[in-house]
Amino acid sequence: MAKQMSRVVKDLKYKASEKGLDSFTETKLQQWLAARADLLNPEMQRLFKRMYQFALQTQFEGFDRVFKKLVGGSAESATTTPAWIELIADALCRGINARESDIARKSLQEAFYFCIGIAPELSPLLFRKRLQAVLRLRGIKGIIRVFLRMHLCNLICTDLHDSLQADTPTGDVLNRRLEEIERICQNAAAAGVSSWTKWSEPDLNLT
Repeated sequence: MAKQMSRVVKDLKYKASEKGLDSFTETKLQQWLAARADLLNPEMQRLFKRMYQFALQTQFEGFDRVFKKLVGGSAESATTTPAWIELIADALCRGINARESDIARKSLQEAFYFCIGIAPELSPLLFRKRLQAVLRLRGIKGIIRVFLRMHLCNLICTDLHDSLQADTPTGDVLNRRLEEIERICQNAAAAGVSSWTKWSEPDLNLT
């Protein structure tokens, strides 16, 4: 797992030097990467494994059973899709240090919303159906790739937002910088997850 994580970091460093970023943003991003030796630390690796197990069990056992097993008695009080997503994110991030956990929970929730079509008003029944459909269509790696993209982008934007904004003459420039950072994170996540051959997709025909 650590080997795959280091691949993501190396790819992110490489893509940070691609054309598209202005020199100021490129320098800030390279400095940030050099300072974040713990970008994907053991705690985050545990989170990826939990995500994998959650997605795998959902495919084989069904969402309802896995959800109740994951969140315990809290499942009974959750009656909306946002509540379900929040409970899942909280449970998967349990035990991660406070700062990383806050950003990871945010990234997980965004990933779930992105995968189901950004529809917080969706009923829990339809959320469950859409999530299972996404797992069938994109596979487990697809869900993890979306989360990794969101998480890298949130980490960078949280840490660099003030410095990027301080050097920004207009809001349009800041928006372009953030869009380029998001593109870099998306490419790095896609390239990194594609090498995770250890996590094979389950054969649902064997169920």
